[in-house]
Amino acid sequence: MFSPLVASYKAELVALIDRGQGLTSITKCDFFILFYTAWSSSFNNPMLVCKAFETTGISPLNPNVILEHFKPPPESVWPSSSSSSSSNTLLQHEINQLREALVNEQKRRQRGKALLLEAPPEYNGGAVFWSSQKKSMAIRLREEKKAAKAQMFEERRLNRAIAKEKRECEVAEKAAAHEEKRIARELKTQLQNDLKVSQRGKRKSLQ
Repeated sequence: MFSPLVASYKAELVALIDRGQGLTSITKCDFFILFYTAWSSSFNNPMLVCKAFETTGISPLNPNVILEHFKPPPESVWPSSSSSSSSNTLLQHEINQLREALVNEQKRRQRGKALLLEAPPEYNGGAVFWSSQKKSMAIRLREEKKAAKAQMFEERRLNRAIAKEKRECEVAEKAAAHEEKRIARELKTQLQNDLKVSQRGKRKSLQ
């Protein structure tokens, strides 16, 4: 019974890898889909159950069935064809497979992150079924965590903007103070020069 299961699972796996051109990884979700498809096609088929006994040579008794499995399979030779239609067909098939691989990879990246669910104290590594209430709570916690993270980034952005504006104000204030001092020095120098000129004029008038 397990030989058809292995063959069916292998066929599904090879088909998935072939469609993805070997560019996508196999996830747990992919494994479940492949295994369930292989399981359904193998163990739910009465003909395969009877065929399993015949394949192993048990009923009817036939030891040669097992020996035939050790014979090397004939090498498959791809027919060479130089026609443009065959080349276009192969190229189009490869393009379709690459597109499917790209779509699958994009779907994987768009999948949500795991929910923040804590395992119960009696958890022993097996499958755990969560109630809808716990799932809703986990989703709410995930959204709150996401919102808190977004708020943290927004606060950082505002703090950086405030700090930048503060630095610009300090620079402007220093420049204004420096300009006021420069103007005050120039006025003081001008007043001193005017006073000297006035004093020289008074001395000349007295002479």
